Amino acid sequence: NTVESPTEDIPCTLLLTQKFRLDVPEANLRETWCLRFKPQQPLLFRPGDLLLITPDQDNKARAYSIGSSHLTQDYIELTVGLESYQQDNGLSGFGICSGYLCHRLEVETIITAKLRQNPDFHPPQTADQKIILVATGTGIAPYSGFVDERVENHTRNTWLFYGSSKKNGGFPTWYTL
Repeated sequence: NTVESPTEDIPCTLLLTQKFRLDVPEANLRETWCLRFKPQQPLLFRPGDLLLITPDQDNKARAYSIGSSHLTQDYIELTVGLESYQQDNGLSGFGICSGYLCHRLEVETIITAKLRQNPDFHPPQTADQKIILVATGTGIAPYSGFVDERVENHTRNTWLFYGSSKKNGGFPTWYTL
């Protein structure tokens, strides 16, 4: 019972229902946020699919890896690292889209976005297939959904290795496999 992946991005309307920091502010690391959106129409999404978000009409869409699955959750989860920069004149700022998502977008706000299915980067469907996942920083984004699907299917042949470029890491443990 397979569904063929559409060749075009799927417009969608999403309600931001939860937003919280994943990093430890005292660790002085890059701000990293979890955002959970409730689709306002039926959507088929899997870990590794992409959500394209444009904070305003003058900017190019930014693609974020989805870290949840319609098979296990009713929300689309994103892990977003706040991009920051400092100019030569000493002024600092944030990335256009990450600044919007992490600092300006409020819970209970409805946004429009596009879903791009990415079947070449979905979790394996066979329970006996072993997988090793390796991630650093916000590269962890789709893997929480991989693990959720594997747990839902009672698959134990999954290893997730996560590393941080900072010695003190600052991230909580999400899964013990």
